[in-house]
Amino acid sequence: MINKLKSASIILVILIVGAGVYFIFSAKKETLPLENLSPQKLHEETYELMQKEEYSQALEKAEASIKIDPNYLDAWVDKGMALYGMGKCTDGAAALYHAVNLDPENEMIGAMLGSMLNECKETENQLGN
Repeated sequence: MINKLKSASIILVILIVGAGVYFIFSAKKETLPLENLSPQKLHEETYELMQKEEYSQALEKAEASIKIDPNYLDAWVDKGMALYGMGKCTDGAAALYHAVNLDPENEMIGAMLGSMLNECKETENQLGN
């Protein structure tokens, strides 16, 4: 029960971050190849996919955004959250750690990383028991 509450609180933080920081656009989907889209457009599409819990597709777009601009902070956050949504907690934390290194002053991303690391540790402990 406690683990479910902690997982729910992490998801709530993600949703609050999404609602407060990121924009949701309802523009028509472009049919351009991923390489022809801006990192910002890919971020918008990634966010929409994560809202639908389509994490594999979201990860693909986040990685395409990183390929275009390896220093695009939102793409690293998107990658971390998509990986986490896919159950790859450690990989998600690694992506968020990269985001923290890009913007060490961003307390929100640091808090997200801390929550994710705690979740990873709890999952590890459960698997070990």
